[in-house]
Amino acid sequence: MKKIKYLLLPLLLLLIINVNAVELKERTEENNYGVNKKWDMNSERYEYAKKTPYVNADEKIYDFSDILTDEEEKELKSKIDALIEKYKMDIVILTYDYQYSNDSENSYFASDFYDFNDFGIDMEKYSGVLLFRNTYADNPYFDMFSFGEAQLKYYDSRMSDILDDIYPEISSKNYLDGFTKWLNDVDKYGNYEELNDYVLDETGHLKRIRTFKPMIFVNLVISSIITIIYISINVKKNKMVKLATQASTYLNKQTFNLLDKTDKLVHSHVSSYVQSDSSSSSGGGHSSFSGHSGGGFSSGGGRHG
Repeated sequence: MKKIKYLLLPLLLLLIINVNAVELKERTEENNYGVNKKWDMNSERYEYAKKTPYVNADEKIYDFSDILTDEEEKELKSKIDALIEKYKMDIVILTYDYQYSNDSENSYFASDFYDFNDFGIDMEKYSGVLLFRNTYADNPYFDMFSFGEAQLKYYDSRMSDILDDIYPEISSKNYLDGFTKWLNDVDKYGNYEELNDYVLDETGHLKRIRTFKPMIFVNLVISSIITIIYISINVKKNKMVKLATQASTYLNKQTFNLLDKTDKLVHSHVSSYVQSDSSSSSGGGHSSFSGHSGGGFSSGGGRHG
């Protein structure tokens, strides 16, 4: 009897430890490596898919780092389900101990996780938002990402504001409050107007459109007509006088005598500038990035801490 107890104890401890573990599925050639979205896949993209954790997209919270309790996950999940129903977009929370050397690696990992699983598959343009908390001990990091039509409401500057808002809680590891505040911000910005003058192309990238604005054109025409009339009237009122162009016109040559002529540099001015190669010089528009799937996504810029 004692031997049985000793055998059961390790199994019980193992169950307790893994109670919050994320259940992973296997990517195989038979299930197209878990890629059910209509991406233009090739051998390279399949390799990235195979390296991406394959999960059940219905769970919405993927706490690989085990920083939430069961009760906390249930509380957050109920809020997520309500927001998904309200805004018709997917909402995902991901935690992972992901070692990286460049911030962009976090973006690729998070976007691959969204694209190569079934998130947003029932939404227009695979729309959704994802909060990624990287618990990497050497350099903890977090960022927010938007996909599909969600980019029109959750674009870079708005997501940056959200990241600033949740920074105190996330950086201090007060995760339940931090994730709850994030969901509240998702709800708040979900009621805001969409990004003007932007649309999504077939791969989910933001594209700026040039819209014709009749009132601006009418105002330009009216102001041009008024200017032409004003100039015409004033030209007729004034006689055209030929102006003198040489100083000798005003000189009395009989009384003027130049005693000495020298050239002296009395002042100099040097101007310099540095040409910037920054893409921001195009006017400060909003950008989509391309993940390994080829699909577009937007980022809040990420925060360390």
